[in-house]
Amino acid sequence: MKQFFPNSLRAKILLLLTMLFVLFVGQATFKAILNFNNIKHDRQIEFQSTARWIESEQHRHLAQARMVAFVAMNQIRKGLTRGVCQHGVVGEPGLDPEFGQFAIAAPDGKLSCNSIPWLKTDNVANENYFKEAMKLADVGFISQAGNQSGQYRSIMARSMRNDGRSLSVILVAMDFSWTKEEVEMSNLPEGSHLLLVDAGGTVIAASHNAAGWIDKSLTGTPFYKQILADHDSAFDGSGFGGMPSVVVAHQFETGAGDMRVIIDAPNDVLLQPAYRSLTSMLLFSVLVFGLVLSLAYYWIDKYLLRKVSAIVQATQKLGRGDLTARVALTGEDELGHLAQSFDKMAATLEANVAEIKAAHEELHRVNRSLRVLSAGNKSLLFAKTEQELLERICREIVEAGGYLAAWIGFTGPEQDKFLRTAASYSRTENESHKIDWNKAGNGLDPVITSVRENKVLVINDTGNEAVHKSLGEHAAKFGYRSVIILPLHLEGSPFGALILCAHGENEFGDVQVEYLKETAADTSFGIEMLRTKGERNRLALLEEHHESMLRDSLEDALRAISLTIEMRDPYTSGHQRRVADLADALARELGMSADEVHGIYLAAIVHDIGKINVPAEILVKPGKLNEMEYALVKNHVVSSYEILKGIKFPWPLADMVKQHHERLDGSGYPHGLNNGAILFGARILAVADVVEAMSSHRPYRPGLGTEAALEEIEKGRVRLFDEAVVDACLKLFRDGRFVFNS
Repeated sequence: MKQFFPNSLRAKILLLLTMLFVLFVGQATFKAILNFNNIKHDRQIEFQSTARWIESEQHRHLAQARMVAFVAMNQIRKGLTRGVCQHGVVGEPGLDPEFGQFAIAAPDGKLSCNSIPWLKTDNVANENYFKEAMKLADVGFISQAGNQSGQYRSIMARSMRNDGRSLSVILVAMDFSWTKEEVEMSNLPEGSHLLLVDAGGTVIAASHNAAGWIDKSLTGTPFYKQILADHDSAFDGSGFGGMPSVVVAHQFETGAGDMRVIIDAPNDVLLQPAYRSLTSMLLFSVLVFGLVLSLAYYWIDKYLLRKVSAIVQATQKLGRGDLTARVALTGEDELGHLAQSFDKMAATLEANVAEIKAAHEELHRVNRSLRVLSAGNKSLLFAKTEQELLERICREIVEAGGYLAAWIGFTGPEQDKFLRTAASYSRTENESHKIDWNKAGNGLDPVITSVRENKVLVINDTGNEAVHKSLGEHAAKFGYRSVIILPLHLEGSPFGALILCAHGENEFGDVQVEYLKETAADTSFGIEMLRTKGERNRLALLEEHHESMLRDSLEDALRAISLTIEMRDPYTSGHQRRVADLADALARELGMSADEVHGIYLAAIVHDIGKINVPAEILVKPGKLNEMEYALVKNHVVSSYEILKGIKFPWPLADMVKQHHERLDGSGYPHGLNNGAILFGARILAVADVVEAMSSHRPYRPGLGTEAALEEIEKGRVRLFDEAVVDACLKLFRDGRFVFNS
């Protein structure tokens, strides 16, 4: 079914407008058909009314004929006069002017008195109306007596009896010329026919267009047969002329046999005005509705479709990874607000991606600084002489940190003028050339200034005009854009500098500077130690210093990394710290040593470090993750392991972090490890992570509370989670000895 409908919104709207247009035309046509039926019905009622009027007139004339017969009877009783026999009783009170002519026939049919001018006979013994009158005691029979000049006339006969014996028959003249007048006054539609038919099917009167049928019988015609079959009603059928027509046939009793009024009107004649009206209305409606639809489409296209199209195109560009996609629409309507919201969302997404990239780059620099720090400490452990120490430090810094060059110089007798090279290492032969910045112009050399003022100097763009000219020229010559100058101290006083050069701009951020300052401090310490202490004291002091500095730097580094991760995911801000607090308490509750407790705490601080590789929009997605998104999230433990495995720790931090989503029954990830293969520290992290995650809010659900989290780990005891860790956790919370800090 879907293939029959267009895909584009524009096509769908056009289809909808077309359907509305067709519906409108169909509705108008339906109304026209109903109007046609109403017209037919109204005409049927009109024709029936005309037929009833003719019936009433016929009854009125019949009543007049009876009155004439009654007056004639009175005249007979009084004695007929010559004037009465010549002129009848015309003008008698209660009689219409056209009534009053009569004749009197003896029982043998001979006329003794006759005032009917068109009755040209002396004896009516053979006439049917006379024969019937001899049988009846009342006026009861009408017979045709002639059609002269279109004037239809009849005789009404009444027998006068005495003791059951007929004395005479009164013949009353009836003129049916009124029917013609009634037909002419009926205001029938042009092309219609009106027929007045007697009981024998003979046409007594007719409209002018059917006048040729007067005095003729309709008995054998299909038209009359259909009327007889439909029992004198109103119906649609073949009319008098054989055309589809509205037909009304009305039968009524006259007292002298039944009569019928038949009226038909061809459909095309009846409905022609309606057809013209319908045609005009449809043309007008089509024009008006077409104009309205055109204006509607123009408005929809301008204020809806173009905006929707712009939003769709921007969305598609964004879907293809173009973070610069913008709709750039204004307006206070819903689409305007939607477009503005989309632009804000796209801008936020672009900013977030930029932040993620920056955070990733920052993490890379932090890792590099940590490697430099670790390499410097390694040099302190193995260097036997001061020169070996300086050379090892320069080499280790360049190789571990990926910098372009490292250089160490000491001040000479004239401290304000130059530094002599003590050691250097470079990725290029040119960079190993003696770096000798001297006083230039009226300004002090930046290196000498840094040493003399005991300040770290960071320049992240040597091409900047504000950079000292001699340093800018040197950077251009040897190909570096970032440089850091770190003073070295001997017994509290600056005596030299450690200088690092890097290819790119902005290579030395605040975090890296702090770690490099520690490297410089370690270098100063190593030089001082080698110069002032014996081998035994040097090793002891070195070990103590190394352990203290390593612990401090590692903890600082891990906390900095943890904060970097949480900056990308505000919904889980503080999660790693709270997990670390709970893991610390669990380890203590389980009786682990202070060193083991500390290692588990540090592992918990960075257990989600791998989320740096998960897109921020997935981390903060409020709905359910799809399969691909969930796979990216699950991969964060592997990413965490890859980040941490290269850094030397006294504890298996990388493995603990990698295994904290494993479960005892092998249902966890990433490797589906079971009971014996999972580190005990990872088991502690697993319980602490589940309890904190369920207790806290997430983008896709509100926090479930601590009690729900405890019930969850209690259900998974032995099967999923280590039973000793679960028991310790339940005891800590239910004894009130641990709560999460906000």
